[in-house]
Parts: sequence; structure tokens; C-alpha cells
Amino acid sequence: MTVISCLFVLIIQIIIVINCAGPEIPLNLYRIEPDFKFRSIGIKKELEHSKVLYDYLYHWKPPGELNIEFNEQHSEVVTYGNYISPLDTLEPPTEIEYLSFFPLSKNFVNELYTLVLDGIDKEGYETSHAIWVNIPFDKDDFESVQLESGKSTFRFKVNLKHAGDLLRFVGPRPLKDTGVHQYVFILFRQPHGWFPKHKLRQRENWGTDHKDHYGVSSWANYYDLQPLGVNFFTSSNEGLF
Repeated sequence: MTVISCLFVLIIQIIIVINCAGPEIPLNLYRIEPDFKFRSIGIKKELEHSKVLYDYLYHWKPPGELNIEFNEQHSEVVTYGNYISPLDTLEPPTEIEYLSFFPLSKNFVNELYTLVLDGIDKEGYETSHAIWVNIPFDKDDFESVQLESGKSTFRFKVNLKHAGDLLRFVGPRPLKDTGVHQYVFILFRQPHGWFPKHKLRQRENWGTDHKDHYGVSSWANYYDLQPLGVNFFTSSNEGLF
């Protein structure tokens, strides 16, 4: 085989690998304070154990904790795979808070954020979704968290009242006799400012050109969104739909 033939074969192999590759893995852009190291590892283990967006988050180190609460009357808190009835998720979350494992910066305060809800398994991914974009950092509703090391991080409320609905909230409505499904919340940072209004042409691909079902992960990579926090719960049909 000639050198040119060998180069041609190599190029074809590279193209095949690129086309078959999974979603791009997000970078670890935030320096986690030592006080939160084991807390971050704990969240990572919960995601790995439940195989939540495993290909996407495999090398990702959670830089913070995303806390979600449904139903203000009797408080259904999302806790890394706990079961919540679809009756308690008919309306959007009533409380959303982010606890950072890294120090607050001026850039963070001045940027915008995205919150996504997505059903992530093949039989349930169309049964629940939401995208809230252009969420501002609420400068009047955050607090500093003092650490034993003398340093500080922060926590802030994610206020959906000031967000834009790119995809309106639909709570879990799994198909009958399909068992229990996973639903994941992801808080993203929008590093390039205001998020454009666009239509999700194919629900399973979230409007990107990816042929494979990577859902929210390929969509997030398409717009260079940076994951800050992830939490998830499970639900089932319960004979309601």
C-alpha cells in the first residue's frame, strides 16, 4: 500500500471516529474549594450510580449543588433520584437554589443562566421538559458562605420570574406500563450573553443537527453552555394519564 493510500485510510478512520463520537465532555472551569471537595465527589457518585447523562458528565466535577423543590404546600425536594409523584410536579418548581463550591466573581454576577428539565431515557424523554433562559443573577438575593479555611463561596436563588421560556414546562407524564423514568435538572452558565430565541426542530435532538439521541447535552454543546449543577428525580405513570 502506498503512502498516499495509507494517509487516505487514516483520514477516513478519523472521520468515522468523529462522526461516531458522543457529546463533547464539558470542561472543569471552576476551582472547587477544598471544603467542598468531598461534597462534589458525593454528587458525582450519585450521578454515576444512576447513569445520569454518563457520556456527557463522565469527566465533569460538580462545581456546586443545585437544589430544587416542587409543591410549596408540602415540599417535594429533588434529591438525586428520589421518587416524586407526577401529581406533585404539575407546576414548575417553587424553589430553586444554587450553592457554589467556588468563590464568587464579578463575571459570574454579571452573566446570564439557563435551567433545563429533561427526561433522559428513551421511553420517557418526551414526557417532561422545560428550558428557562436568560436568567439574571439576582444581586439582591444571594448570600456569602464562609468556610473554615477563611475563604468564602456563595448561594443564590434562581428566579424564574425574570427568565424567558424557550420551552414551556411540562411535568412528567410517562406512558402507561413503562415503569419508572428519570428526569434531570441542569443549571447552565451562558458564557456568550443573551440566548437567542430559536425553535427546537426535533425534540429528540433539541434542535441540533446531531443524528444520535444526545438530547440536552448536544444542544448545550451547540451553544457552548457550561453546566454548573445537576439534580434529578424519578417518576412513573401511576395510572393517571
